[in-house]
Amino acid sequence: MSEISKQIVDQIESGKLNDAKDSIFQGIKQKAADAVDMKRVEMSVDWANGENLETDISDTE
Repeated sequence: MSEISKQIVDQIESGKLNDAKDSIFQGIKQKAADAVDMKRVEMSVDWANGENLETDISDTE
């Protein structure tokens, strides 16, 4: 279980529902940011691989 998940459970258990709500939104934003970062990495790798393929093709012609 992630740290933010533990924090949310602890906040709900202690009755701090507004804090838990804020933590949930914080966790969602963090997961979304991680997904965007991974998508950028994938796009960069795909772009770099495509560039290498074009170079390889032009070398053989």
